Amino acid sequence: MNKYKILRIIGIASIVGSIVPNPVFATRYMNYTWSSNFTFANNDTVGGNCTAGTNSLTVPAGATVTLIAYNSGDTTGNVTLTAGTITITGTLNAAAKGYAASTGPAAGVGEGTDGVQYNGAGGAGYGGEGGDGEEALAGGTAYDDSAFGNGGTYDWMMGSGGGNGGGGYSGGRGGGKIKLDCSGTVTINGTVSADGEAGAGGSYYTGGGGSGGSIWVIANSIAGSGTVSANGGNGANQTNADG
Repeated sequence: MNKYKILRIIGIASIVGSIVPNPVFATRYMNYTWSSNFTFANNDTVGGNCTAGTNSLTVPAGATVTLIAYNSGDTTGNVTLTAGTITITGTLNAAAKGYAASTGPAAGVGEGTDGVQYNGAGGAGYGGEGGDGEEALAGGTAYDDSAFGNGGTYDWMMGSGGGNGGGGYSGGRGGGKIKLDCSGTVTINGTVSADGEAGAGGSYYTGGGGSGGSIWVIANSIAGSGTVSANGGNGANQTNADG
């Protein structure tokens, strides 16, 4: 059970016009267990397996809870939230928290082909193949299992990174992966996102977009009218090259 307090210093203007530090606390939860009902605060971060048992977990309106970006290991790029009820009125964000640009779950799997000058990079694949860049630089291969939930190798994966565009312009990161495991009701009136990141670009170089990650909901019932998305990022679109 790991819980870290993170101090962020934000400058604000005083009445005489100088800048003074204003401490804002955010909390990082990794493989954490709550013993009672719990409500997240804005800017909290999560990773790994976090559980409240049969108690409730809430992301309130106005709060954004963000996954820790993947950097190897099982506690980054993903989160499993387990509770009796889960209510999301704010934002649970795994966008661009998956595989980095030009990487995927295995060598040659998922990531888009890197671009060169005038030739845009390919987009990342996941559930389907990524889109080709300009001059047919290949998009990433698909690596989803069509029988989701039946023990396939690639069930519930992070999104892959789009190909780098060259010239210092990177491909987009893939989306992370979120699992909501709830014995009661999951209510989403806010946003749950595992979108991929758009590729960056300049006049002659364009990165490919990252693929969306995964959102897996296990619940007795699902309610609400919020937004759940795992869209792929766009390739960069420039005057002399397109990702």
